[in-house]
Amino acid sequence: MAAPHIDILSPDFYNPDTKYWCDLFTRRNNTLFIPEIHFDSSDAAKTLFTIGHYRSLGFSPFAVERGSDKANDALRKTYPILAQLTPFIIQSAASQLDGVLLDKQNIIDTLSFGNYIFKVSHDNTLGWNGHKGDLLWDATGAIIIQTAPDEFIVGGTGIVINFSCTDTTNNAGIISIENGTFNNGTWQPSLRLNGDEDHQGRHLRIPLNEWDIQRVKLYRYK
Repeated sequence: MAAPHIDILSPDFYNPDTKYWCDLFTRRNNTLFIPEIHFDSSDAAKTLFTIGHYRSLGFSPFAVERGSDKANDALRKTYPILAQLTPFIIQSAASQLDGVLLDKQNIIDTLSFGNYIFKVSHDNTLGWNGHKGDLLWDATGAIIIQTAPDEFIVGGTGIVINFSCTDTTNNAGIISIENGTFNNGTWQPSLRLNGDEDHQGRHLRIPLNEWDIQRVKLYRYK
C-alpha cells in the first residue's frame, strides 16, 4: 500500500457550511483539525466555535497576510481571548465547554450546562442595537466555559445570552456579570455590568463588533 497509515483526515474549507463539514470530520477519539480555511471576516467567530464546540486541535486561515482589514482586525481581537482562556479550555471536560456560531441564517442556538440552559442569540436579534437591516449580519460566536455549578466564563463577540433552568419549576437569575481579563489564570475584573448593560438582569451581552471576556454568576429561584 502506498499509504498504510493516515494520521489526520481534515477538512479543507472553501465552503460556507462550517458546522456541516465539521460534523462529518468529527469522529470519536479523533480530534478535529482545520489545517486550511478561506480567510474572511467570519473566521474569528468560526475559531471560537470550532475550538469551543469541537475542541479543535487548530484553526488555520489561509493567506492571512492578504486578508482584508476587517478580517485581520477580527482575528487580532479573537486570539487574545483564546490565549487567556486556553488553561480553562485544556482543563474542561466536554460537558463544561461549548461554542456557538451565529449569522443571519442561524440566529439562535441553545446550550445546556448542568442546571442551566443558555439561549444564545445573534446581537442583531435585539433590534434596538443600531445594527438593523442586512448590513451587519456578520458571523458572531463565543466560547462558554463552566467553572463551577453556577459560574461561567463567556468569551466572544456579537452575542446575547438569556438563562433558564433545566428544571422548569425553577427560574434562573443573574447574581453578577463582570468583564475583565485573565492574567496567568487569575481573573482581573474591569467593570461590573448592570443596568442597561445586562438589560436590568435579563441577559449577558457582548455587542456586535466588540470582543470581550465576561464572567457571570447565576442562581436559581422559585
